[in-house]
Amino acid sequence: MLEGDLGDFSLAEILQLLGFSKKSGRLQLHGPRSAGRMILTDGQLIDLTADVARLGVVRRLLGMGYVRPEPVEEVLRDREVLPTDQQLLSSLVERGDLDQELAEDVGRNHALESLAELLRWSEGSFRFDADKDAAAGIAHGLSLSTEQLMEQARERLAGWDELAQRIGPGDQPVTLVSPVPPRDVTIPAAAWGVLMFVDGRRTVDELATLTGRGAYDTRLALAELLDHELVALGSDGGSGPASLAEAITRIAELEAVHHPGALVQDAASAFGAASDQDEDLTLPAELSGDLAPPPPPSEEDVVEEEDETVEAVELATVEGDEDGSGEGPSGLRTKVRGDRLRTDPSIDEDLVSRLIDGVEEM
Repeated sequence: MLEGDLGDFSLAEILQLLGFSKKSGRLQLHGPRSAGRMILTDGQLIDLTADVARLGVVRRLLGMGYVRPEPVEEVLRDREVLPTDQQLLSSLVERGDLDQELAEDVGRNHALESLAELLRWSEGSFRFDADKDAAAGIAHGLSLSTEQLMEQARERLAGWDELAQRIGPGDQPVTLVSPVPPRDVTIPAAAWGVLMFVDGRRTVDELATLTGRGAYDTRLALAELLDHELVALGSDGGSGPASLAEAITRIAELEAVHHPGALVQDAASAFGAASDQDEDLTLPAELSGDLAPPPPPSEEDVVEEEDETVEAVELATVEGDEDGSGEGPSGLRTKVRGDRLRTDPSIDEDLVSRLIDGVEEM
């Protein structure tokens, strides 16, 4: 057993010591936010993860669309404790749910991301327990070269500060600059895998967790998307789905106030208010007689009017001569017209005459 403090011994020094002595076993790492784990055989890294409470490689597989969740669920049901990332990949390969070459590529990339994360730990503790069977259940083809991993991880660490400074804090949302990308833009596959999850609300860290790509790969993809001006960082940076929905809401509020129907309604309300105010107005005495409507007819006038109407109908059906003597239909109608108009002085005689002439011509 070997244990100590990461403040006294860096992870790189510990791995160098275990590699030189060709040790086999498990290296447990306890940091401020999570617990990591490494499995070695004869000093070579076989498996590692930056968070033993989560299967990070599963998120990478699902985020890239390499597997469906059902096979992963079946693998986990058969185990009492969570398998390591490499053990899970081996199980999926054995079941035929994942191609061997694809599993190796995903395994290396995820291990590299995990190692770079663990190398950034400046505080915590470590403990190594020797165990020759620690790598049981991990396919030999998925083994990792410690030297290559350490070299690539150091390259990531060298560029991490610049990348983190450009992207900024991980709690800021990522938004789309435009719903439709320019035609002349070719989006790299890694960047596309992040872009498809951008919704205007998810933050940088949430995208890293959702896609399973980790902090470095996610920021690297976002840097490419920023170069192509496809995304923006911060709540006021773009017009993605969330900000677009907010914009549409604001436009709808303006439409509700300024649409033509609203103007008509406002005018009607104003007219109604003016009418209410004018209800108590009275006409001057000298005009009230001229503008007042005629008095309702008396019962005698109604009876007389009905008799004249019946008479006019009867006379209109009588055949007259054709010499224009006035005793035919035209003459009778003319007589009835004159009698009818004389009985009601409120009717415009010229207007009624023209209307009757027009009907007769039809």
